[in-house]
Amino acid sequence: MKKTLMLVVFSMLVVLAVGQSAFATPMIMTISDNDITTTDITLSSSTGFINYTGSIGVWSFVVSTGLSYPVIPSTPTSAGMDLNVVAVSSKAGQLNITLSDSGFTPIPAGASVVGKVGGTTNGSVGFTVSAGAGTVILPPSGFTSSSPFSLTGFAATGPMPAPYSMALTAQINHSTAAVSSFDLEGTVPEPTSLILLGTGLVGLALRRRAVR
Repeated sequence: MKKTLMLVVFSMLVVLAVGQSAFATPMIMTISDNDITTTDITLSSSTGFINYTGSIGVWSFVVSTGLSYPVIPSTPTSAGMDLNVVAVSSKAGQLNITLSDSGFTPIPAGASVVGKVGGTTNGSVGFTVSAGAGTVILPPSGFTSSSPFSLTGFAATGPMPAPYSMALTAQINHSTAAVSSFDLEGTVPEPTSLILLGTGLVGLALRRRAVR
């Protein structure tokens, strides 16, 4: 009994040590306004939380918050990051925001990266979510909407035996003074979660067809 307990404790310590060393590289947020006369803003954090509140170029008010491990838990089969932005421009301009982190545990075979975003814009917006060898583009080409939007996309990553990186990127274009706000989420869920999601969608479609 004592030997079993010691093995359990030792295993937990190993997992904690691996998890801590895997995320030794800090999360990084970069904000630029596509103007060579303006200095880009770069922030880093090892706590899993980054926030910028201020201005840059023609963007008079920007609030950008990024979350990653350990605020968002990461396991050997799943990981996630989140980028929340409110951006106000005083005139036409482009704003680019990238949130990246590395050291996520290896991606198992059959995994996919999932990108989700929802928000509003008075201009046009575009997003990418990448993890390992997989990249999701939301939407496939520029997107303009004066009403609330919600987009989801999937991309296969393939097995990644070594610790991998994730990145969330947002591009906002305003043709005049305007406001855009959104929440962008990137995840690498467990492969079984994607199978269950797909099975559920197929089942729902078959049920609707049977009812008709």
